[in-house]
Amino acid sequence: MINEELKLIICRECDTAVPPEHLQTHVSSKHKINCSHDMIESIVSGRGLMSLESIIEFKENTAMLESAIGGIPVRQGYKCLKCGYCVWKWGSMTDHFFNKHRGENARE
Repeated sequence: MINEELKLIICRECDTAVPPEHLQTHVSSKHKINCSHDMIESIVSGRGLMSLESIIEFKENTAMLESAIGGIPVRQGYKCLKCGYCVWKWGSMTDHFFNKHRGENARE
């Protein structure tokens, strides 16, 4: 699916934004779907889609979205305020914080 507003490819199998330069690898490695280079090119060509570099820059410069990104479902969960990592269960967040932010006070 193409989100025309943000110019993102959204994989409907896993609800993930995929940069155009990684689309062929994504569908083949994650979903075992073989797409020819021509097929990928027909999906990507002329749409002005966000590249990996653009997506990274967008993520780094965007603290909060005005609305959800169309095509990616919104789920209840928790977000690490330190690095932005998201989980669905609180226990997973405490595990994340312990493993990734050792020595830091989780309450802060």
